[in-house]
Amino acid sequence: MLSRIAQDIANELHIVRASQDASEESSPSVEARTQPQNGVDTSSVFLLSTDVEGFPEFSLGTVSIPSQVIVELFQHFGRYYHVHAPFVQPIRSVSRFAGNCPLLFWTIILVACQNHAQHSNLYEQLFFPHKDLLAPLSNTAIRSMEEVHAILLLCLWPIPKRLPSFDPSWSYIGIAVNACMRLTFHNASPEDINTRGWARWNSLCANVDVQTQRMTWVMGCFSIVTVRAATWLGLPPPLSSTAQLKKVRKATECLDCLLSPQNRASLAINEIVCHYSVSLEDVEDPAAHFTLTQTFDSNLDTIKDTHSAYWTPELDIQLHYTKLNLYALNFLLPLQEMPLVDDQNVINRQILIFKGLDAASSLITQMRSISLTQVAEEQRSLGGLTYYPKPFFTSLFFAAVFLFRMVVSNPRSSQAHKLLGIQGLVKTHDIFGRMASHRDGARAANLIQRLVDKARSAESSVDPSSTLRLSITNCHGASLLWDTLFRIVPKTNGDPHDDGNNQAQGFSTQPAATTGLRRLNLPPAPEMRSHLLDTQTAFFNTPVVQDQGGSPWAFWDAYMSDFGLDFGQESFW
Repeated sequence: MLSRIAQDIANELHIVRASQDASEESSPSVEARTQPQNGVDTSSVFLLSTDVEGFPEFSLGTVSIPSQVIVELFQHFGRYYHVHAPFVQPIRSVSRFAGNCPLLFWTIILVACQNHAQHSNLYEQLFFPHKDLLAPLSNTAIRSMEEVHAILLLCLWPIPKRLPSFDPSWSYIGIAVNACMRLTFHNASPEDINTRGWARWNSLCANVDVQTQRMTWVMGCFSIVTVRAATWLGLPPPLSSTAQLKKVRKATECLDCLLSPQNRASLAINEIVCHYSVSLEDVEDPAAHFTLTQTFDSNLDTIKDTHSAYWTPELDIQLHYTKLNLYALNFLLPLQEMPLVDDQNVINRQILIFKGLDAASSLITQMRSISLTQVAEEQRSLGGLTYYPKPFFTSLFFAAVFLFRMVVSNPRSSQAHKLLGIQGLVKTHDIFGRMASHRDGARAANLIQRLVDKARSAESSVDPSSTLRLSITNCHGASLLWDTLFRIVPKTNGDPHDDGNNQAQGFSTQPAATTGLRRLNLPPAPEMRSHLLDTQTAFFNTPVVQDQGGSPWAFWDAYMSDFGLDFGQESFW
């Protein structure tokens, strides 16, 4: 049975690689055309015309924005964001686009202004008007490609929420995928007179070309849903069945020069995620599980070797995160009641832990390197990472969690291994710490700070045998993440900063060494800031605020959980 599964997987991967090699092309790729190169402005590829004659300003609700600023924000999106969302089509006319596709128009503006050096103040002004623009999608069927694109952008760059469990990204993904299937983007027919007539008769996207439909399905739905969302939440990839992967592969083959070599490598990694998520789920024998894990690990290395000429730091981050998720599946296997250090299953797990140490360290190094690069003429605290979508940061956080479990759970970790793991945690904290103005980033930095504290005190206070097993086991590879947060996040009893009884959850509460890492105050989410402004008179003069130094944010932190974990279906981030 094991050899048959492995053979089937090998055959599938051989077909994928063959189709990729056959379709490599020399023409400029989507990514190459949109990624800034040597300081050259490539935003004109996205915004084909800056003509806004007759439109001195554009309005949403009570917010009016001069046309010059609108053009600047579209150019900004094309320069820094479009490379991560190649499914969004170039804009030929700003004024016509605003009239025909208002939701996508204002979603692009919302995404582009959040971290803009001059126009970030627009983000909170546009939050509620944009929310009203989005609301009709909850009770009306989506019949527009642009609406799908708007939803996918909100999944890549979500709006910070008061609590992480309020993030609607997973629900948005379901809406986008189902809408694309309803619009037959997953199985687009060749363009001819008859099919165009069918589209018009059925009131579907008659004016959307087939290549755009396929790009939306492959680089939007498939790419975001697999590695980018499902693995983080610990859910099986929705598009992982044989029939669905066949549709993805067929659409990929038909995209020809629209996909760059980097796009193809990314899709090949995603496909392996789908394969191992399905194949390893029912393998309960530890030896067989380990053998298959090594096979998939080798296949991932093959993708890098095959595309070495086009390899990028972004692909490296995706590859290492995929490996970490693969290795983490091994933690779901049962161990003996009293595992021995020479037990083969324990040894196999330790091999994967050390492989994970290398993958996590490489991922963190790549993220740190990008964060230290300059963005054109701008001085940004996160450097090149400033405009990267959410999946890169969730990958970074997962890498830190893996390093933490290596430090506290592996009895064979040497002092050098542990030191390397803690150094990786500190580097991760530095990256998230530079996101102090972003609620999700500040929250992640505070959790990393707690991990560093516990890791530094783990050697003398944690029983490794008690942490080799997971309490949370129903979240696939992400079970390692959620189990760690379950153990590390305190039982608050109303106080989010009270350490509670962590020892009962598996980690000691012995005082940790001084880390030198500062705790960040969580900035308010847009709806929180609006509420504070609406209640300013009564709120700022409360005794609670006065007792805590007059800071309204201290009041929020006094009664609201910083973490908001929901182990059912929602994510920490």
